[in-house]
Amino acid sequence: MTRSTNGFRVFAICTVCCLTIVSVAHLYLYEASEDAVARSMRYDIAWAGVNGRLEAAHLEKHVARYAALGDKKDADAARLFYDILRGRMELWGAGGFEQFIELSTKRQERFEALRDRVGGLAGDIDRLDEPDVQRRVLQALLEVAPMIDRIGGEAHTTSVAEAAAIRDELHHKQRLQRGLIIALLLSGAAFLVFMVLQNRSLRVAHLAAARQADELSFFANHDALTKLPNRRAFDAAFRTALESRRADEKIAIGAIDLDGFKVINDTIGHAAGDALLVAVSERLVSAATQLDRRNIVCRIGGDEFLALFWLADDTALALDVARQVVELLSQPFETAYGMMMIGASVGVDVSDAATSDELILNADLALTEAKAKGKGIALAFDRKMRAGQLRRLRIEADLDAALAGGQIVPHYQPQIDLASGCTVGVEALARWYHPELGPISPGEFIPIAEGSGAITRIGRLILEVACQDAARFPESIGVSVNLSVIQILKDDVVAAIRDVLAATGLAPDRLTLEITESVMMTDPEKVLNVLAQLKLVGVSVSLDDFGTGYSALGYLTRFAWDELKIDRSFIKRADSDPINLMIIRTVKELAQKMNARVTVEGVETREQRDLLRKIGCDTAQGYFFGHPVPVDELMPFLLRNNTATLDEGDAHPRAASSRLANPATP
Repeated sequence: MTRSTNGFRVFAICTVCCLTIVSVAHLYLYEASEDAVARSMRYDIAWAGVNGRLEAAHLEKHVARYAALGDKKDADAARLFYDILRGRMELWGAGGFEQFIELSTKRQERFEALRDRVGGLAGDIDRLDEPDVQRRVLQALLEVAPMIDRIGGEAHTTSVAEAAAIRDELHHKQRLQRGLIIALLLSGAAFLVFMVLQNRSLRVAHLAAARQADELSFFANHDALTKLPNRRAFDAAFRTALESRRADEKIAIGAIDLDGFKVINDTIGHAAGDALLVAVSERLVSAATQLDRRNIVCRIGGDEFLALFWLADDTALALDVARQVVELLSQPFETAYGMMMIGASVGVDVSDAATSDELILNADLALTEAKAKGKGIALAFDRKMRAGQLRRLRIEADLDAALAGGQIVPHYQPQIDLASGCTVGVEALARWYHPELGPISPGEFIPIAEGSGAITRIGRLILEVACQDAARFPESIGVSVNLSVIQILKDDVVAAIRDVLAATGLAPDRLTLEITESVMMTDPEKVLNVLAQLKLVGVSVSLDDFGTGYSALGYLTRFAWDELKIDRSFIKRADSDPINLMIIRTVKELAQKMNARVTVEGVETREQRDLLRKIGCDTAQGYFFGHPVPVDELMPFLLRNNTATLDEGDAHPRAASSRLANPATP
């Protein structure tokens, strides 16, 4: 038994040694074969040479056809093949073809001369419409063609010779490899080694299958990015919490939505957005478990999270926890993409016996109310919120009838030239008077219209009516109309504006289209393309709400803006905040260099008007000059105010209509 064991051990050692030698030799031959294949690929230049010859022939053909027939398609094709030929010269001057060129000094000289001749045709190709240029190009191509043919032919010959040598080398290596393989197959030890390796592979496969099963089980209940529980796991945890809670404990659910996350995704990229989501998740989990180890945070999609909080028997604590979450997420996040700032809105609800779906619905309603009130707000669910939801649903359902019944109409707010005091334009603002609900604020129905897709029809309606009304105004009065992101990205706004101008007879230079900075952040290239087409129509384009938190400075130099509109928030604090005043001055200087006018919104006092006039802003609008009013109330004001001086203009808005001015203005 011992002798047999010793014999097997010697046999195994000898077999392993033989296999080692065979493996090393086989590895050497394999690497040598790989090197030969690589050289074969590196020096396979025949195709590159043939392509160069074909491209030169196509170029000569299209130039000759254009000279003979005058077909513009041939000129375009000639320019295309010239660009291709120039690119081919660049390819010949690099990589394996460059190595081939450098094998011969004369060939290198011929190639340099050829590349210079081809490059020298650039100016003539651009002026191919001239007969003299055509003849000169054809003559040049006649001289260039032999040079290309010679280099291409040499490349083909060299490539064929090199390929033949490499094939011979590969055949030799293959014969040796076949011998090694036969020796390997004849070795009885190969079977033993195979069994050992097979057993090892089976063990590895078993471990991998077990890991994969664990991963599938994990990701069935967790988010792949943040590793947080998903909605399925959250519901299970909620049911468990209900069963295990004591009488003196409450369970709260918080719905969390990040503020401004889309901007980060669009400006920095989705990878940075993912990194931020991971950082937010880690902070939420850390904070939640510090309050109570049983608390759970889950991600339900995008930038939306749910949290389950264990509370003492005090419902008011839920709102305190929600506010802590808002404060926590307002602090900077350090990620691999740098420091990032984000905010959050939170809705929360507490219940003794409600189901998970009911609590989440209530928390979502509170979240919706919080986001409607602004950013960075936490709200607890109130049953009145259901009335708000029903109102939103009612507004959405009545939008079609409102559009068909003429309930949504433009009101106009005057825009005053600060230097003269005359009215130079009006801004058309959508207003809705519902027969049952009464006046509905644009801040309420416009977001609903954007969500339902009705904003496109509202935008067209306001545009059409505003242009019709503006045609009745004095010729010195222009009209400004807002465009939404949906109109620009999904609607044929350029054709619509052409049609409206043609139908109403309004001169294009009397129409200004306003877009907000947020529109520029959605699809910058498409937006800039649409705006460029609008400029060709002859209308003016204004950047609205300038400076309200988006990075629009990068777009200032990419488009010839006619107007920059400074948001009302800057003038509101200009007299008490020197930074806001400096921003207004800076925007004025920027606009002056861009040959754009500056309009300031939200002017409510004489002091604000005088400050803007001193800075040198061009126009202003606000309650000091007039409230938005229907066109019938606007016309008398336009006729009176259009020829007034700045000081006289102070009284006209108040005299025209109590709705055209702020009665509290001194």
